Amino acid sequence: MSPRRDLGVTSNFISMVRAGRRNASDDLLCRALKHLSTEELARLIGNLLELEPASISDIVKVIARARPDSAL
Repeated sequence: MSPRRDLGVTSNFISMVRAGRRNASDDLLCRALKHLSTEELARLIGNLLELEPASISDIVKVIARARPDSAL
């Protein structure tokens, strides 16, 4: 599949984004980022991310925060 099909946009839209005539939505950026490896993402943002596994405490905090917030 072509990259534009993977992203769900037309080649014309990609051209407009590249030329600055259209803005890429957050959704489009998220879909594009899914195709990057950790190394590619690190090069893009300038450093290597040190990922740590989530602890049980981290999980409880996320759930406690998400339950009262209807947006999450």
